[in-house]
Amino acid sequence: MEEVKKNNKVMFLEIFLIICMCLVTFSGTIEPLVNARTIIYIALLGIAVVLVALKREKLILNNIIQIQWLILLLFLVFGLVYTIDSHQLLRILLQYLFYTFLILMSFKSTFYSKILDTFLWGCTILGIIIIITLIDKNFVVNNFSFLYSESTIKSIIGRTASNAYGGLLGEVAYSAFAMNIGISIIVAKYLTYRKITITNWIQLTIFIIGVLVSFKRSVLLIPVLAFLILFIISKKNNKIKNGIKLFTLLIVIILIVITIFPETLDTIGRFDIETTYGDILNGRAELWEYSWEMFLQNPLIGLGYGSYTTFCASNGFEWNYMAHNIYVQLLGEVGIIGFIIFITFFVNAIIKTLKSIKKECNEQNLQLLYFSLFMQIVFLLYGLTGNPLYFPQQMMVYIICISILSNIRNKRSRKK
Repeated sequence: MEEVKKNNKVMFLEIFLIICMCLVTFSGTIEPLVNARTIIYIALLGIAVVLVALKREKLILNNIIQIQWLILLLFLVFGLVYTIDSHQLLRILLQYLFYTFLILMSFKSTFYSKILDTFLWGCTILGIIIIITLIDKNFVVNNFSFLYSESTIKSIIGRTASNAYGGLLGEVAYSAFAMNIGISIIVAKYLTYRKITITNWIQLTIFIIGVLVSFKRSVLLIPVLAFLILFIISKKNNKIKNGIKLFTLLIVIILIVITIFPETLDTIGRFDIETTYGDILNGRAELWEYSWEMFLQNPLIGLGYGSYTTFCASNGFEWNYMAHNIYVQLLGEVGIIGFIIFITFFVNAIIKTLKSIKKECNEQNLQLLYFSLFMQIVFLLYGLTGNPLYFPQQMMVYIICISILSNIRNKRSRKK
């Protein structure tokens, strides 16, 4: 009886954990959620501690991914000694402390499957709202203006006038990333079970529309590349035959979407227009110069993780939106030593995921690993032009991917 009560408490707390993680992931520019982010992370940390106590679980380092993460965390903590923005670093460390629990704790595969199910339907709702906005450009502003600041509302109006649709999340970068989450879940299911339902095809169409109207070139190309990589390394039979079928279906879907919603051509058109006539870096080169200046001031350990905007402000450049390249920004903030620690972690996680996919026979675990690999690729490639490492909405998804990998590897090592 006591065991049943304990299991019920664990199940309830895990559901609450999933809800809180989804609130972070889908917070976008929704002001009440953004303002409550610190409280949400404190709640997440509290739930994690209670779960550890309930499960009577020892947080033991069982694999290299967990060890590398702790080295990374300790390096960031050391940054408190010299950073130029200790307040920002403390806020980040609160988030990273929860991430540490998520990576070190033991969860059943069903826990992660519940996360994916919740993500899938959350992305579906967000995608539907984007489609409604295509029909009625003022839908979000007229019905959900209470969720945003005045500056965000102005930004939404300006972007929709230019045929860039962020839907409920406000900012197109957040909505496009969310659509990629949805795509990755469908792709993982397809590669695992060799078929998907009609509902899944409808959802995939919604997500493709969401990406096409985002006006973001990178998040249009990256999922294609991620899918190709996953398809090549997948365990599916008759890859060429299935690949041709799937490619044909996707082309048909895209053509139908373009026919119904001509606005989607604007994102595709950006490749030609800005490559030929404009600055394809979209002004990012200037932002990268500030990171380089940070690096030159302290090449070994940088000026402190998360200190980029503070450095910009101290040099007369008011900018609160990061460097639009996580690698360039990392170099300035954490120097050569920190850069190597981060990059080694990123690369090793990809390698370990690939190896785990080859060894995995359990279909549920395989689907989780496919999802993990897809989103790791999206995260790291989007980091070349975006800020996923610095946005909790996107970092949360990456950490879930790492937690999936860590848990599955730990289970396999225990079986041995």
